[in-house]
Formats: sequence, C-alpha cells, structure tokens
Amino acid sequence: MRQENCPVYLKCAPALACLCFLAHDFTQRMQGEDKIFRNDLSFFELALGPALSSGALTRLIHALVRYGPRSGRRCMNVELILKSKGSDVSTISPSETLSKAVKLLCDKKIGAVVVVDGGRVRGILSERDIIKSINIAGAEALDLPVAQVMTANVITCTRSDTLDQLMDAMTGGRFRHIPVIEDDQLIGIVSIGDVVKHRIAETEMEAEQLRLYIASG
Repeated sequence: MRQENCPVYLKCAPALACLCFLAHDFTQRMQGEDKIFRNDLSFFELALGPALSSGALTRLIHALVRYGPRSGRRCMNVELILKSKGSDVSTISPSETLSKAVKLLCDKKIGAVVVVDGGRVRGILSERDIIKSINIAGAEALDLPVAQVMTANVITCTRSDTLDQLMDAMTGGRFRHIPVIEDDQLIGIVSIGDVVKHRIAETEMEAEQLRLYIASG
C-alpha cells in the first residue's frame, strides 16, 4: 500500500516510528538485549510497514544500526563534559568545621564539596549530609568537623565513563555529584545537571542524524 493511499491515522506513522525508536534510547542493546530490540523492529515492521513509503523502513533500521552505541559512534563521556565545563573543583579539609563548609557552598553556589586530605579524596559533603546532621544535632552540628558529617564511601568515575554509566550510578545511589579520579588524583567533578545537559544534546544530535539519514534516501 502506498502512503498516500493509507488511512489518515497512519500517515504520521513514519514520524511516530522514529519517536518510538528514539524513546527506546538504545538502552536494551547497551544491556545486551539485542533479541528484544530486534523483536521491536519486527513489531514496527508489521504494524507500520504498510504506511511507510517504499524503502523508508529499511533506511530507518539502517540508521538505527549505524548510529547505535555498538556501531563505533563516539558516545558522550566524562572527558567531553570536563572539556566543556572545566576541571575546577571546590575542596575542603576533613578537619574544617561544618559552618565553613556551608559558607563555601553558599559562596560558590554549589551543592557539594569534595573532602581532600593529603592530596587524596577522603569523602564528599553534600547539602543532604548537612541537613541530616542539623536534623540530628541541631545548630550545634555546625561546629562539627566535616569528617564527622561527610559521606566517606565516595562513588567516583573516570574520564572514559559514559553518560549512561553516570546516570545508572546516580540513579542507583541516589546522589547528584561524582568526583572524577585519574591516577588517584582528583581532576574534576560531574553533577546531575551536567549529565542531563549533555544527554539532551546527545539525544538531539542522534535525532538529527536519523532525520537526515532517512531524508537522504
């Protein structure tokens, strides 16, 4: 069936197919679930095939394969984020008081500070840590040393970690900041805001690549 002869409600099917595939976000393939992804392709081929002009579905599938995460496309990673935002990191000594840490967060307009001692990361102090300590000890908590309030078990990342890996870590651990470590040295920090900003940019780029690839056929 040619597209111009198909029912009105199916004429938008090509666009809907693209949106559905983009929403899929290639997550299943990244987790090794190619079989499920291929089943999705089969479903769209059966359901939307009649509404697509000749060869459009083939071009769509080829585009997905070409620009998927296993095709060799350069994925957005921590290194690219640091190149964009810089490597400056606010740090504090574990012996400093919580009140000084609060002032640092306010002055820098940030949500977390990395605790460093002897050139090594010893912990991270977030707004959540401060609120918890004040809830327990009241105003007296502001006189406590940072070492007593910080989160000592710090989840870190490297330059090569991808946005998807950071999103998984942040979602699973329910935190918003990840220090970047290289050769045991602190070289940067990535926030959930950084991840969201660059993930949106990456998704927009993928959508544009798919649109151009399909239109070129």
